[in-house]
Amino acid sequence: MEESGTICVNIGTIYFEKDNDEQALFYFNKSLKAYGDSEGSLNAYNGLGKIYRKEENYELALQNHQKALALAEKLNNKISIVQSLMGLANVYVKKGDYPTALQYFRKAELPALEIHANHEIKDLYQEMALAYSKTKDYSNAFKYQTLFSSIKDTLYNIDTDKKLGTLQFDFDLQKKQGEINLLTKDMALTDIKLKRQQFTKKVLIVGLILVLLIALLIFRNYRIKVRTHKILDRQKGEIESLLLNILPSEVANELQVYGHAIPRNYEFVSVMFTDFKGFTAIADKMSPEELIQELNTCFVAFDDIIGKYGLEKRKTIGDSYMCAGGIPTADEHHVENMVKASLEICHFIRQYNQKRNLEGLESWDLRIGVHVGPVIAGVVGKKKYAYDIWGSTVNIASRLESNGMPGKVNISSSVFELIKDKYSCSYRGKINAKNIGDIDMYFLDGMAVIEGDETGINTNENSKTVPDLQGQEK
Repeated sequence: MEESGTICVNIGTIYFEKDNDEQALFYFNKSLKAYGDSEGSLNAYNGLGKIYRKEENYELALQNHQKALALAEKLNNKISIVQSLMGLANVYVKKGDYPTALQYFRKAELPALEIHANHEIKDLYQEMALAYSKTKDYSNAFKYQTLFSSIKDTLYNIDTDKKLGTLQFDFDLQKKQGEINLLTKDMALTDIKLKRQQFTKKVLIVGLILVLLIALLIFRNYRIKVRTHKILDRQKGEIESLLLNILPSEVANELQVYGHAIPRNYEFVSVMFTDFKGFTAIADKMSPEELIQELNTCFVAFDDIIGKYGLEKRKTIGDSYMCAGGIPTADEHHVENMVKASLEICHFIRQYNQKRNLEGLESWDLRIGVHVGPVIAGVVGKKKYAYDIWGSTVNIASRLESNGMPGKVNISSSVFELIKDKYSCSYRGKINAKNIGDIDMYFLDGMAVIEGDETGINTNENSKTVPDLQGQEK
């Protein structure tokens, strides 16, 4: 009976693909009688659901997909669970009930990903993108359309292979069916009827063999594709990880999707430079291993601090460290975050020097400079990508650092005007900066203590709001 059920399901599927719903219904129902409530009936139930959905008999369509889902969950057949959930979702799409359809699509996504059912995942993402667009959730619609496009190119067209493999059998079957219809008109020709039955039996056996051979080929190709996709997914993950180590996530995504990143103008960005005074003299007294270890300890700490405040590390050059705030994503608090980060870096260096002094080692004298203003940001390089910023703002921040003092944060008047209500600063006067001219400079002393608070932790809340300026395309 199992063999008969399998044959009927396969024939029903062929008729469904040829839009012969009447014959498909006949063979799907015949397969259910042969299978009973066994695993083989899963495809029959889902096949009936597709036919009734096509005929807009939604009640019967839902009933059959639900029967398939219940049996698949009982047998823990993950691929049939995915197919049944997608069948239910597609019925609700046909009914125009997109929220309910999306519930079933999301339920199908997790088991599909677990078993790497890439063909089903492709169809799932396509349907989800359409459903989200119908609900006007364009963000998720774009997300799933992107996922659909990504996986589509890596998949082979299994349906095409299957149709090509069964084309000759379908042709022969239709031809003999026509002969059978002519022979049945004359009920008196019993011997011809017997021959027809015998021939049909042989055709079905041959069809079964062909289906099994096709199934074997499909399964073999599927295994090859699964292994290939695993390798590609691993390589893709490694590439993404490498890009995120050297580029901001927004820029990395743009580079992956379009193959390039568009340079942008940013009207308001905070820039910080740090540098160790007397680095060369101290470095000459240390082994290469000791030097690298010391720099790594400091720069790792700097990375943690700026990450805490949502700032973007741009590069290190020797003993110099550079970061920026407000790029590539706008942040109205980036100036204050940059100030907090610079103070915390100074605090770290003081603690670090105390430890070094206890060990009889020289202190690391760190200068810090901070400025705000417009910059140009973009990706340069071909083999080794680098996301960097350019402009007078960067140059001034560098000069603020070089004209600072160890253990101090040297800021420009532009920064001072934005934070003066919240932080204590000491005016240094106009100081000549190389290739720039005289600049009003201030030392950042720390947070301004409000009346009645001796801790110096709480600050005034009437500070200026940083303009919310978006990057403009170059």
